[in-house]
Amino acid sequence: MAMVFAESKAQSDMQQEEGRLAQEYKGKPIISVANGQVIGHLADILIDPETLSVVALVTNRGSMLNRRTEGISASEIRSWGDNAIMVNQSEVIQDVDVTEGNDRWISLFDGLRGRYIVTTDGTRVGQVNDVYFDRSGRLIAYQLGQVDLEELVDDTKRIDAAVTRSLGKDVIIIERKSTR
Repeated sequence: MAMVFAESKAQSDMQQEEGRLAQEYKGKPIISVANGQVIGHLADILIDPETLSVVALVTNRGSMLNRRTEGISASEIRSWGDNAIMVNQSEVIQDVDVTEGNDRWISLFDGLRGRYIVTTDGTRVGQVNDVYFDRSGRLIAYQLGQVDLEELVDDTKRIDAAVTRSLGKDVIIIERKSTR
């Protein structure tokens, strides 16, 4: 039993270093540390294109006919756990439409996935399938589903987010640096 725990801890430590795929969090419960209440389930993640970090979590609550889209500021996130996202309080949800700055934020699941990555010299590298985040909510790498220029992509189809020049509404522009 101790060996299984040790392997599990080693895997968890490795995931912390490499980050976790955002898709792994979709549908996970968002839980208040203050009272143990599930306040929603993750529907989307909003990213600030200037800082390459999570600015808000989106949760949908209500019935199919009366669905409301609401968000939680990233400043309220206490931890990105393996089984849940923990937030400080239960009263942290607000309407996404009134969240300050949301006109420039990019939806991960509805906006970033499928976007092309292009180098500053105009060469298409590939298409984003998902992104990796660290435990603080900072985007650390793009995972490609389609690769057009293999010399810039590592063996796991990842591109380090540090080479991002701009994360635009239509494409992601990166500096042309080889990962090999």
